[in-house]
Amino acid sequence: NTLSASYTEPVGNNQLLEFNYAYTSNHSTSDRKAWDYNAASGKYDQVNLQQTNYFENDFIAHRAGLNFRVQSKLYNYQLGGAIQQSTLNSRSVRALTGKDTTLRQSYVNFFPTANFQYNWSKSKNLRFRYNGRTNQPTTNQLQDVPDVSNPLQIVTGNPSLKQEFNNNLNLNYYTFNANTFRFININLSGSNTTNKIVNSIDTMGKGVQLIRPVNLNGASNLSSYITLGIPLRGKLKGSNFNFNNSIRYGKDVSELYKQKNVTTSFILTQTVGINLDIKQQLNLGLNASLTYNDISYSIKTATGTNQKYFTQTYSTDFTYLGMKNWVWSTDFDYYVNTGRGAGFNQAIPLWNASLAHQLFKKKNGELKFSVKDLLNQNQAIGRNVGDNYIEDTRSLVLRRYFLLTFTYNIN
Repeated sequence: NTLSASYTEPVGNNQLLEFNYAYTSNHSTSDRKAWDYNAASGKYDQVNLQQTNYFENDFIAHRAGLNFRVQSKLYNYQLGGAIQQSTLNSRSVRALTGKDTTLRQSYVNFFPTANFQYNWSKSKNLRFRYNGRTNQPTTNQLQDVPDVSNPLQIVTGNPSLKQEFNNNLNLNYYTFNANTFRFININLSGSNTTNKIVNSIDTMGKGVQLIRPVNLNGASNLSSYITLGIPLRGKLKGSNFNFNNSIRYGKDVSELYKQKNVTTSFILTQTVGINLDIKQQLNLGLNASLTYNDISYSIKTATGTNQKYFTQTYSTDFTYLGMKNWVWSTDFDYYVNTGRGAGFNQAIPLWNASLAHQLFKKKNGELKFSVKDLLNQNQAIGRNVGDNYIEDTRSLVLRRYFLLTFTYNIN
């Protein structure tokens, strides 16, 4: 439950002060019961005291803030912050001991806020945003009772967990020319987290791992995303080249056998494409994308070796508006996986096609017959990067099928 209120007071031309207050109350419970097999009764009716536990968690916060805002035709900005006083109460009733345990933690946090926007025009602007926020541990992360659903990975909580604090920065520049269709979008962002809630992995012997959440510092992320659209002229007016570049750099932390393990990831993606619009009757798109992944661990024995691998995607799509309201479309994607484990470095072709007929005077109805995965080659190959493992996966997916669709647009 959250109750909030705000009040604004003008202090000059296009200037105002905002006072705000918020009260938050969050109550969570987890009643975990486990039974063992009773040979006398032949049923699972014997209480497992170690895994049976009733847990309550209450989070209560009072937050008061002040913001100064300026709004003009060319620019606007906001500066401010808030102070939050919060308490985290955890109550655990253990069946093993029959005793109640209560843990109380109190925090005082400052939440800064800064926003700035400059508008050259409706289609060209620069924006900057900064904010700080907290994340509370969940009930499952706090409840210190072993979960042995997977007997090789026993998971338990940690009632002493602290809350996380995140700092987030974002800078965005955007411009679009409606006459030439030239556009540029640049986005830069960064974040870091103190007291991040991460997994601590330890061994209990005989191949059994114990996983428990703890607080660690050192997690951060940086990313950039740039999009550029260059229009074509002459008979190809309405067509354009487009270039997308994405860079992500991240550091994550965990605890592995009582040592701090830092996972560093660098992901670079470059995409190039062309979209051709010929007389608003034929539309053709060609795109190519290459992604480079570099994953490394500070503890070299975490995965045996660090990983560097590529993912390639080549695609084309074609749409033709024929006579008498017939529309024919087809698209083809070719995925190439390299640098994976044995059996996962596969090239996957995916071809779809459809034939549609537009109905009624306003063409607001459509009857379409389509075929998905004409070559019957669809596969779902992925890669998961964990605290102490890299896993290649292949999932079952629906392959070739046929579909008949009727669509009616009301407006």
